[in-house]
Amino acid sequence: MENNDLENLRKLIQDILDFAKTHSDTLDEDSAPLWYFAKGKFNITLDALLLNDILCFLSFLGLSDGNISSDELNFINYVLNFNFTKSDLELYLKNNLIDDYSESLPPSFFVFYEFDKFALENGKLTESIVDSLFEVFNGIGHLFIALDNESSLEKNILDSFLDNIKKQLADLRGFQYELMVLALKNDLIDNMLDTNSIDGFSDSNLDTSFDSDLDNPQLDDSFLDKVDDFFFNNESDDDFVSSVDSSNDDLNMGGDDSLDSDSQSNSSSPSDSDSQKDNKKSIQESLDKLNKLVGLEAVKSDVNSLINLIQIRKLREQRGIKQPDMSLHLVFSGNPGTGKTTVARLLSDIYCQLGLLSKGHLVETDRSGLVAGYVGQTAIKTQEVIQEAMGGILFIDEAYALSSAKGENDFGQEAIDTILKAMEDNRDDFIVIVAGYPDLMDEFLHSNPGLESRFNKHLYFEDYNPQELFDIFVSMASETNLKLDEKAEEFLKGHFEDVYNSRDDNFANGRYVRNIYEKVLSNQANRLVGMEDISDDDLNTLTLEDFKDF
Repeated sequence: MENNDLENLRKLIQDILDFAKTHSDTLDEDSAPLWYFAKGKFNITLDALLLNDILCFLSFLGLSDGNISSDELNFINYVLNFNFTKSDLELYLKNNLIDDYSESLPPSFFVFYEFDKFALENGKLTESIVDSLFEVFNGIGHLFIALDNESSLEKNILDSFLDNIKKQLADLRGFQYELMVLALKNDLIDNMLDTNSIDGFSDSNLDTSFDSDLDNPQLDDSFLDKVDDFFFNNESDDDFVSSVDSSNDDLNMGGDDSLDSDSQSNSSSPSDSDSQKDNKKSIQESLDKLNKLVGLEAVKSDVNSLINLIQIRKLREQRGIKQPDMSLHLVFSGNPGTGKTTVARLLSDIYCQLGLLSKGHLVETDRSGLVAGYVGQTAIKTQEVIQEAMGGILFIDEAYALSSAKGENDFGQEAIDTILKAMEDNRDDFIVIVAGYPDLMDEFLHSNPGLESRFNKHLYFEDYNPQELFDIFVSMASETNLKLDEKAEEFLKGHFEDVYNSRDDNFANGRYVRNIYEKVLSNQANRLVGMEDISDDDLNTLTLEDFKDF
């Protein structure tokens, strides 16, 4: 039978191996200190390190039921083009598979992270090699456990191991990498990257080149039948099989374009894979997004200072230095449309990267989502929202509404009490941000001593000035290739000057700009629909006539 689908998996590994062979000597001690250390300590090449990691991973899965079967041994030999006998493999694993492997991060992830970091910082790579490497582990793992009809035990072990990789990658992309480099430079780490004892695995183990044209070692018909059954008869894994096929076409690990090439690499990993969607953005990416927001200079400065403080606290914690408790709950005060929700969402990403939150998602709510109409129901309703936000940030907009009503049948205080208890009981994985108008938020915090003590960090979101309002409009327009002609631009700038100078406490800032933008688009459409010959320039230009009646 044909086994083209399994060949796609081997080709995916070959792409990464080719990249490793091409670029293993590209980086120096300054740009890749962990790889430089590992290379010198173990005298190992990057492709050998990667094959060792895949071998240990598959063997770990195979040993989950206490024994590596013949089918599993055939799979390992075929995918990696090895010729291990069962006794060879058992001896190798006895010397190289560490006891706490399930809690470890395969060393190749550390190394490829440094390649990612260098390449992305220098504009040589647009997609993450580490993400592609995770796809290899994910793909091989699912195919491997399918050989035993994907037992629940093996599936749970695989899922747990992949989740652990995700978590450790999040830590690595956060502050952990800097901590490791700092420790390395201060001679505090003796066994850096010694996640697996890889002294016995070197180029001598790679006598056979990894070539998909070679004869398949020990690959009998019964084994291929099982693989065939998995690919073509396992409906529950259709999406995964499709991703393995497509990833072979989509993944370009560099080819002839080296990291120090002047041209930007077209490397990419499967952008539609579930695990890549789940990966949180790095701290720097989130901070870059924050710093690129229009206006909000004071907020940006406060958030950057807060992140710096948290990172230094983590460093002190790593060194066993005592420090006072720190509340991460925040008060966002400002008028509507000033970017409070956007900043909260970026903070949830950053906190997750720093290891402060397990999920890093944002749950938005207000009084209506927390308070019920009858005695005893508010606590239940509020608790449901809290559970949804656990592991992330609960963002309560117009939070002052919870304490503003003082009627006999108002249950806002019950919601507040429930939230305060959850904050106390879940300090390590639950953060609350309350938001609203400045004066009303002050009243809200003063209404309850528990609120004042827990919300001691305030970020004030100022109204956008006329130039910032104009910049927001231009940014919205540019997203759809729209531009303003000279008269339209002059009019809009003057309009924002007038609106800003006459604004009241209900001024909607960015929301106001959004409303204008949508009205202008409608006006443009009405203007163009009556034209007989509409050019591309007509479609992409907003004129003074479009800025009427708003």
